[in-house]
Amino acid sequence: MATQQPAETIAGAVDDLEYTVLARTSHTPNIIELELAPADERLSYRSGQYVLIGDPDHTLPVRSYSLANATNPSGRISLLVTEVPGGEMSTWLHRGLRIGYRVLVSGPYGTFVADPGADGPVLCLAAGSEASLRSGRSPKTPYAALALNGSPCCSPRARRPM
Repeated sequence: MATQQPAETIAGAVDDLEYTVLARTSHTPNIIELELAPADERLSYRSGQYVLIGDPDHTLPVRSYSLANATNPSGRISLLVTEVPGGEMSTWLHRGLRIGYRVLVSGPYGTFVADPGADGPVLCLAAGSEASLRSGRSPKTPYAALALNGSPCCSPRARRPM
C-alpha cells in the first residue's frame, strides 16, 4: 500500500548529479521521454519519488519531474516531460536538449512511496501524461491507470488538471 513514509526513511537527497541524455523519444506533440545515464554517481530512489532537473550553466529555473522507471543496475532514469507554453525549462528540454547533452539532477524527493512492509497486492492509481503513455491512451482521454508492487505508479507532482 502506498503510504506517507517519515522523511528519515527515504534515501537522502543529493544535489547536482550530472546525467547524460541517452535517448529522447517524442510520444505526442507536447510530451517527450528522456532517458538519462549517470556520468558518475548514481541516484538512489524509490518508486513514487521525483527529481529536480537543471541546466549545467544554472541559467534556467529548476523544475521537478517524476521518475518514470523503476530502479535498475545501470542507474539510468526516465522522465516524461510535457512542454508547458512559456515554460523555460520544459521548452529547453523539448527544443534545445539533444542526445549527449548533460543535465543536472537533484533528488530524490517525495515521501509518497510504497510501504516496504506490505505483503499483499498493491493497487496504485495514476493520472496525467505519464499514466496515459503507459496505458497507450491519448493524454486528453480521462482514465485511471493501474500498477502492481514495485512499479512506478504514483506521481506526487501530477496534481493539476490535464
